[in-house]
Amino acid sequence: MAARSTWSGAISFAGFPIPVKAYNVTKSRASDSLKTLAPNGEPVRQVLVDSNGEPVDRAECGKGVEIAKGVYATLAPEAVEAIQSAERTVTLEPEHFCELDSVPLHLASGSFRFLPNDKVPGAEKSVQTLWNGLRASGKAMVAEWTPRAGSRDSIIVLYADEEGIAGAQLPYADERNELPKFEPAVDEKAAQMFKQVIEASYEARDFNHEEHASTWKARRNAAVEAAVEGKPVEIPAAPAEAADTPDLLAAMAAALDGESKPKPKAKAKPKAKKEVPA
Repeated sequence: MAARSTWSGAISFAGFPIPVKAYNVTKSRASDSLKTLAPNGEPVRQVLVDSNGEPVDRAECGKGVEIAKGVYATLAPEAVEAIQSAERTVTLEPEHFCELDSVPLHLASGSFRFLPNDKVPGAEKSVQTLWNGLRASGKAMVAEWTPRAGSRDSIIVLYADEEGIAGAQLPYADERNELPKFEPAVDEKAAQMFKQVIEASYEARDFNHEEHASTWKARRNAAVEAAVEGKPVEIPAAPAEAADTPDLLAAMAAALDGESKPKPKAKAKPKAKKEVPA
């Protein structure tokens, strides 16, 4: 089944609109989720309750925000409407261009492909021109994007790769988590040793998506099939916990020197009993 576009509009460059459609690169995992069923085998229904456990009607509920720990403020309907009144982006206007290497692509919360709008004659030629320009310049286009009316906005960065025009949806600065500090230091000895271990112990080749399959999905499908057919479901054994690792540099040096931990001796097989003639 062909993917459906999540947004259609235009990219503006030099005042010229380039008609495009945006497509999510990955499928949603929602269809794989397990449903919560009641004892009668039917899906459970969500019941809203207040802090006293009393059921409440959804129509009687309002919206609010937590202003302190356990303290909430109710918002007037017009305030909620003002927050949710964001208009859908029709034209992506470049705020600026930047070097692609400066974009923190690892922070992307969504990955998209911007393709020519197949319903607009001449769109493909314009997209080809945009792709060539981005590719040759090494630049990325930065814009703000609200893909659906009423949805939250985000930063969208468009850049060219070998498959076309990619879009990385990035968070705003205040949406990033504060992580523990780690200050990497260049160590040429460690880098060279790491390279040698890869060459000696691993296969190095280009990434190929087709070589990878979800073990979770395989377990899910096997369990569902067994349950539907009334067969017993086998629960796989939990993997053994990894032992505490020594210093990686020392471990790599030992591996390159051919050193390894002594292997446990194999248990002797029991001798076959001799048959005694009757």
